[in-house]
Amino acid sequence: MLDMRSKVAKWMGLCFNAFKCATLHINCRKKSNILDSTITIQGKQMRCLKDGESYLHLGMSTDHWAKQMSEETICGIVQDAHKLDLSLLVP
Repeated sequence: MLDMRSKVAKWMGLCFNAFKCATLHINCRKKSNILDSTITIQGKQMRCLKDGESYLHLGMSTDHWAKQMSEETICGIVQDAHKLDLSLLVP
Protein backbone atom coordinates (compact mmCIF):
# COMPACT_ATOMS: atom_id res chain seq x y z
CA MET A 1 0.00 0.00 0.00
CA LEU A 2 2.83 2.41 0.80
CA ASP A 3 4.49 1.67 -2.55
CA MET A 4 1.33 2.69 -4.40
CA ARG A 5 0.94 5.82 -2.28
CA SER A 6 4.58 6.67 -3.00
CA LYS A 7 4.05 6.30 -6.75
CA VAL A 8 0.88 8.42 -6.73
CA ALA A 9 2.54 11.09 -4.56
CA LYS A 10 5.56 11.20 -6.90
CA TRP A 11 3.24 11.48 -9.92
CA MET A 12 1.52 14.43 -8.21
CA GLY A 13 4.87 16.06 -7.38
CA LEU A 14 4.53 15.39 -3.64
CA CYS A 15 6.96 13.74 -1.29
CA PHE A 16 6.61 12.29 2.19
CA ASN A 17 8.87 13.47 5.00
CA ALA A 18 9.93 10.10 6.46
CA PHE A 19 11.53 11.97 9.38
CA LYS A 20 8.03 13.03 10.51
CA CYS A 21 6.56 9.54 10.07
CA ALA A 22 6.47 6.54 12.39
CA THR A 23 5.12 3.04 12.01
CA LEU A 24 3.75 0.44 14.37
CA HIS A 25 3.85 -3.13 13.06
CA ILE A 26 1.56 -5.42 15.07
CA ASN A 27 1.13 -9.18 14.81
CA CYS A 28 -1.82 -10.21 16.97
CA ARG A 29 -0.97 -13.92 16.66
CA LYS A 30 2.21 -13.69 18.74
CA LYS A 31 2.59 -13.15 22.47
CA SER A 32 4.97 -10.27 21.83
CA ASN A 33 2.82 -8.66 19.18
CA ILE A 34 4.87 -5.56 18.30
CA LEU A 35 7.36 -6.41 15.57
CA ASP A 36 10.62 -4.63 14.80
CA SER A 37 10.30 -3.90 11.09
CA THR A 38 11.95 -1.77 8.46
CA ILE A 39 9.30 0.12 6.52
CA THR A 40 10.14 2.67 3.85
CA ILE A 41 8.20 5.30 1.99
CA GLN A 42 9.60 6.81 -1.20
CA GLY A 43 12.86 4.97 -0.48
CA LYS A 44 13.36 6.50 2.97
CA GLN A 45 13.14 4.49 6.19
CA MET A 46 10.54 5.47 8.78
CA ARG A 47 11.01 5.08 12.52
CA CYS A 48 9.42 1.91 13.89
CA LEU A 49 7.80 2.30 17.30
CA LYS A 50 8.74 -0.20 19.97
CA ASP A 51 6.56 -1.52 22.80
CA GLY A 52 5.83 1.35 25.19
CA GLU A 53 6.85 4.09 22.75
CA SER A 54 4.33 6.66 21.63
CA TYR A 55 4.14 9.05 18.70
CA LEU A 56 3.08 12.67 19.01
CA HIS A 57 0.62 13.50 16.21
CA LEU A 58 -0.99 16.93 16.14
CA GLY A 59 -0.18 17.28 19.82
CA MET A 60 -1.83 13.99 20.79
CA SER A 61 0.14 11.02 22.04
CA THR A 62 -0.64 7.85 20.10
CA ASP A 63 0.56 4.38 20.99
CA HIS A 64 -0.36 0.70 20.76
CA TRP A 65 -2.79 0.88 23.65
CA ALA A 66 -4.21 4.30 22.63
CA LYS A 67 -3.51 5.67 26.10
CA GLN A 68 -3.66 9.36 26.80
CA MET A 69 -1.80 11.02 29.60
CA SER A 70 -4.69 13.22 30.72
CA GLU A 71 -2.54 15.42 32.96
CA GLU A 72 -0.02 15.86 30.15
CA THR A 73 -2.80 16.69 27.68
CA ILE A 74 -4.40 19.24 30.00
CA CYS A 75 -1.04 20.91 30.67
CA GLY A 76 -0.49 21.15 26.91
CA ILE A 77 -3.89 22.78 26.40
CA VAL A 78 -3.18 25.30 29.19
CA GLN A 79 0.24 26.10 27.67
CA ASP A 80 -1.32 26.58 24.22
CA ALA A 81 -4.02 28.87 25.66
CA HIS A 82 -1.32 30.90 27.41
CA LYS A 83 0.64 31.23 24.15
CA LEU A 84 -2.52 32.39 22.36
CA ASP A 85 -3.17 34.93 25.12
CA LEU A 86 0.33 36.38 24.64
CA SER A 87 0.14 36.32 20.84
CA LEU A 88 -0.30 39.53 18.88
CA LEU A 89 -2.30 37.58 16.29
CA VAL A 90 -5.28 37.06 18.60
CA PRO A 91 -7.50 40.12 19.25
